[in-house]
Amino acid sequence: MEGTQEKCYFVGDWRIKEGRELEFKEAWEDFAQWTLEQRFADHPLELFQDLAEPRRFYALWRCGAAHSVEEWTRQTKYKEFVMRMRAFCEQCTPAIAQPVMAVQRPAVGRKD
Repeated sequence: MEGTQEKCYFVGDWRIKEGRELEFKEAWEDFAQWTLEQRFADHPLELFQDLAEPRRFYALWRCGAAHSVEEWTRQTKYKEFVMRMRAFCEQCTPAIAQPVMAVQRPAVGRKD
């Protein structure tokens, strides 16, 4: 994708130990609030809960340029969050991703 090399996204996938979902959501909210306060994200941070597997959570948000993501992940608070999450996760898979493709619906009335 042209012009997206600097655009990065945080992608998280967590499977929480049974009975620890509320703790996870509270910790994630603290982390999201800190991330916004420190301006490591300028869009709302959303957490999603899997309908078929309620102990599984996902997050996806735009976090800006790669250099700011590197600074964000070097922060002590970021590292503390990751360690805190691991305490009540069966699986913890955070990642920083870059878009490589976007597919849009064709314009209405277009005949190609």
